[in-house]
Amino acid sequence: MGEGARPPLFPVAARADFEMDKPRLPAWVGALALLVLAVAAPAARADADIDLTRLLWCKDGQNGGQTAAQCAESCELIMLNCTVCHSFVRIVKAQKTEAEWNATFGVHRYRLANATAAQFAMIRQYLIAHFNPQNPKPELPPELVKLITDEGL
Repeated sequence: MGEGARPPLFPVAARADFEMDKPRLPAWVGALALLVLAVAAPAARADADIDLTRLLWCKDGQNGGQTAAQCAESCELIMLNCTVCHSFVRIVKAQKTEAEWNATFGVHRYRLANATAAQFAMIRQYLIAHFNPQNPKPELPPELVKLITDEGL
């Protein structure tokens, strides 16, 4: 490097297997993820004492056509994917029709870029079957109801 020349901002080691045409996440994405986790930690602690199986439930014959295993996997997918952006409270309080859920999924599909089409379909099937106007709204502790207000739902 010549005198006065600056080193590259994001140096990349010269490797034969490094392919520039493959998409890579910028470093700020990781930093942002850590910030989100730090901010969400208090809410996660508040959720720790809640029995999630009462809110994200699976009952034989009431799973919208899913087996018990598929239902359980759908719950896990919801917690691993949807709660990256908002708390599960927003989901369980939403009593939407199938058309309303489909509208929601239309704008959320790109947010679940790492979910396969089959996983996305499982989440969709679970939410339509469990959180609709025919099912009663789940009773939530006041601290969780406050999350809805804080998120602007």
